[in-house]
Amino acid sequence: MKRIFLIIIIVIVMIGAVLMMNRGKEVSINESFEIRINQTVVIKNENLKIKLLSIVDNTCPKDAVCIRAGEIEYNIKVNSKTIKLDNVNNKETTYNDYLIKLNNDNNDKKRVKLTVEKIGG
Repeated sequence: MKRIFLIIIIVIVMIGAVLMMNRGKEVSINESFEIRINQTVVIKNENLKIKLLSIVDNTCPKDAVCIRAGEIEYNIKVNSKTIKLDNVNNKETTYNDYLIKLNNDNNDKKRVKLTVEKIGG
């Protein structure tokens, strides 16, 4: 009986740990945060989950001669909608009553800095 009770406790603890990992890092509205590919961030007290899906590097290769520098595209999932931001022309977008802004200043290809601001409601 004690063995079964111990197994049940272990299973409950493991389920709790998995749920906490899936919940993601929490940040406040208007707080700048960094997010890596496949990482999820939850905006506290708002109904928002943000996940960085991918980063696409369309910049000019180092040894090439290009007409333009190119851009880095960030594919982001906000709740169930996928949005695209880039470091050249599309540095911010709206989602419902929120403004999602790209804060990268170094064209990082492994992570992105974002800020989410409430603009309505």
